[in-house]
Amino acid sequence: MFNATHHYQGEEAAIGEDVVLVLDPESGSVVRSWGAGRFLLPHGVTVDQWGNTWLTDVALHQVLKFTPGGDEPQLALGEERIPGSDNTHFCKPTSVAVASSGDFFVADGYCNARVMRFAPDGMLKDTFGHPGRDGSPSALYVPHGLALDETLDALCVADRENRRVVCVRAGVREPEEFGEHLRTLQDPYHGRVFDVAASNGALVGVGGSEGESAAMGFTADLRDGQLRDTWRPSRGFHNPHAVALSREETAIYVAEIGPNRIWKFIVDNNGKGTRPMY
Repeated sequence: MFNATHHYQGEEAAIGEDVVLVLDPESGSVVRSWGAGRFLLPHGVTVDQWGNTWLTDVALHQVLKFTPGGDEPQLALGEERIPGSDNTHFCKPTSVAVASSGDFFVADGYCNARVMRFAPDGMLKDTFGHPGRDGSPSALYVPHGLALDETLDALCVADRENRRVVCVRAGVREPEEFGEHLRTLQDPYHGRVFDVAASNGALVGVGGSEGESAAMGFTADLRDGQLRDTWRPSRGFHNPHAVALSREETAIYVAEIGPNRIWKFIVDNNGKGTRPMY
């Protein structure tokens, strides 16, 4: 699908059908859809506190911001279909997290193994991370998901192939602290970590099956780094790829690929309890 220089070798034309679906959180029914003719390989989706939708596309090598109800990007970062490792290019970016200040963070991604911090207008402010597997906090190997918890000034990275979650200072309070190591959750459930979400000291994540370890969701406490719970549907996950936590922290949503479905987990006092959305 990609050549040795990370240029996309698939279909030249964008996906002709809508790729973004807005669902009713209770019934799971589709409220509306959009995005036809815009994307090649959309990967990560984030909705910020103002209702803007941020998407990464690993084939376009871009990060795109859409205003509520808009189908044309208000902001497009990266050169379309051109991978790179400088300050104006991405290489298969995977995820976005947005702060209340409007600053945003991009996990970049499958090639560059870095996290980039941008001002609201898209100007680069700082970077963290480099490719590596030496166990140091800044050595990343496929940063696949991001979670921002402003109550702790923590930015957590699902460092997929290193099988861990690395949390650093987000620099929301003190910008010069961005990238300072807070804690690492190493191999939280004995498998690769695909995505994370966080709020008020709680971290949730999902990972795929590996060896004898089943695909699993997990809940951890960011304050002490302790694993609190693991969870999955009664028949198990197959390939969970992304996770989101509701603003009220009462529900966890997991997107699975192969089979393609979404699960909704109701959070009780112990951080578990499940109900499939559909």
